[in-house]
Amino acid sequence: MARQKNPNGTRQRALRAMDDMTTLTRAEMIDELRVRFPDAAEAYLETLWATHRRESKENGSLIEVFYVRDHKDGKVVKPYLKTEWTFNPHDSACLTSTDAKNLYRLALKRRIVLSERL
Repeated sequence: MARQKNPNGTRQRALRAMDDMTTLTRAEMIDELRVRFPDAAEAYLETLWATHRRESKENGSLIEVFYVRDHKDGKVVKPYLKTEWTFNPHDSACLTSTDAKNLYRLALKRRIVLSERL
């Protein structure tokens, strides 16, 4: 039988704190947890971050968005589909890969039209 959750335990307090840190990156969030819980080990904080991420995906507060990229490290590359998990997606973010591909095609058509005008 599983033991009951301790609402005042480090784990539950950290998970509640991470619910409010939706704009921070992984490293920033772990640094913030390190400040709030100085006695917790680094590996435990990383485990808490991973647990929060998994639970957020399961309950739908963490959303997968899709982008098509054709530049990597400042260089032109073959277009590829990139996915990100985010709490706060932009209005222009695509929630399906098909939408991202269609948006990329429209951008390519605009580039072609602009280059023809030169």
